[in-house]
Amino acid sequence: FTPFTGDPAHKFDYTAAGPPSESGEATTVESYVLEEERLACVVQEIDQQCSVVPYGSYMLQSGQQVVTNPYYKGLSLEKGTDMASYLHLRQPEVLPNKAISELAGLSKEMDFLDRLGDDVLKGAWSLKHDTPNNMIIIRSLAFPGYVFFSVVNSNIFGSCYVGTGLRNWDLAFML
Repeated sequence: FTPFTGDPAHKFDYTAAGPPSESGEATTVESYVLEEERLACVVQEIDQQCSVVPYGSYMLQSGQQVVTNPYYKGLSLEKGTDMASYLHLRQPEVLPNKAISELAGLSKEMDFLDRLGDDVLKGAWSLKHDTPNNMIIIRSLAFPGYVFFSVVNSNIFGSCYVGTGLRNWDLAFML
């Protein structure tokens, strides 16, 4: 993969499969994508895969609107060190595929997002307790540079991404 150049007008050339020729042979099409378009796609992908929030910090209102939970007071140390206490802030991908028996006992208002613990690639997240600052730190191993933090017993949490924009394709071999 080619790294970003910093020039939004930079053209990245690529070759894609084209329609078959009249003789049935495979063809290719030469094209390009601008860096600003590529960057927008990379940001969207990282956001889709990595946006993390603590359980209970958002809730689903009756009109299917997701809002911040004004009563969220943070996670205890015990819950904060459990990967199941963190959710992907995105449209659910895993939850709709769960069996009805697995959905029993879930709250529609709170259990509407996918849990990090349900990710297909187990071990894609690193969780640790930062004792001096009393924070939980979660890092993505799939997108190195993504960091989430949550202050224990506080409604303060956040995340940022400072990386190259490249996915770690070797992760499956590292686990």
